[in-house]
Amino acid sequence: PTNKEVIIELPEGTPSVTLSIYDLQGRRFIEKEIKANVSMRQELDLSPYRKGVYFVKIQTQQVVLVRQIVLN
Repeated sequence: PTNKEVIIELPEGTPSVTLSIYDLQGRRFIEKEIKANVSMRQELDLSPYRKGVYFVKIQTQQVVLVRQIVLN
């Protein structure tokens, strides 16, 4: 659980990714393109959003990873 900020770190050598955050209804709130060879640490400020459950989707050309975030 988090109150406002989520930090996402990806290993060095990770290809370009699309980072998205969705609510339980599937509405996308954030979408960022992160280019390869750029800092793979992203700090996301979730304080403007309501408390609840959200999903972080990290997608490369080969892999899709989804994780849950609880915002208190």
